[in-house]
Amino acid sequence: MKHQNFIHLRVYSSYSLSEGAVKLPDLIDLCKQKKQPAVAITDNGNLFGCLEFATYAKKEGIQPIIGCQLKLEIDDSYGIEKSIILLYVKNEKGYKNLIQLVNESFSNKNEEAENYITINQLKDKSEGLIALTGGIDGALGQLLLLPKLDLAEKFLGELKDIFQDRLYIEISRHGME
Repeated sequence: MKHQNFIHLRVYSSYSLSEGAVKLPDLIDLCKQKKQPAVAITDNGNLFGCLEFATYAKKEGIQPIIGCQLKLEIDDSYGIEKSIILLYVKNEKGYKNLIQLVNESFSNKNEEAENYITINQLKDKSEGLIALTGGIDGALGQLLLLPKLDLAEKFLGELKDIFQDRLYIEISRHGME
C-alpha cells in the first residue's frame, strides 16, 4: 500500500482537556483511511493517552509518535509572557525525560496556576527528545511578531544549544507577514 507524504505532528486527543475531541481509535482509523503511515499526539501538558495511543496505533499498523506540548517559562528579558514548546520522543531515554518534564511541570505553577517547565529543566532533560519551536505560540514566533529579531535569534541560539540537530522551526500559514 502506497503511503501519503503527510504525517500529522500536532494532534490534541480527547486527553487534552478542553482542547481536543479526537478519540484515539478514530484518529488511527482516519490515518488508515488516508494512508498516513504515522501520526503524533501532542496533548497539552500531559501524557495521559500515550500508552493507549501507542498500543492501538501499533496494532493497526500505524507508527505512533509520542509528543507533548508544554508551556515554557523563559527569561523576563525577552519581554513575552507566555510560550510553548513541542517535544517528541526519539528513543527510550527521550520517553523517560519527557515523563520527567511533564511531572516536573506539575510542580511549577505561575500566577494563573498553569503548569510549565523552565529552560534549565529542558537543558537537563533534553537527551532523546526532538523539539519544535511552537509556531506562533512559541517564544520564537512571538518574538518575530513583535518584531524583536535580535532576541528571536538569541532565543533560537539557546534552543539550538540544547537540542543541536533535533530542533525544528515550526511554521504555519496565518496570513501574516
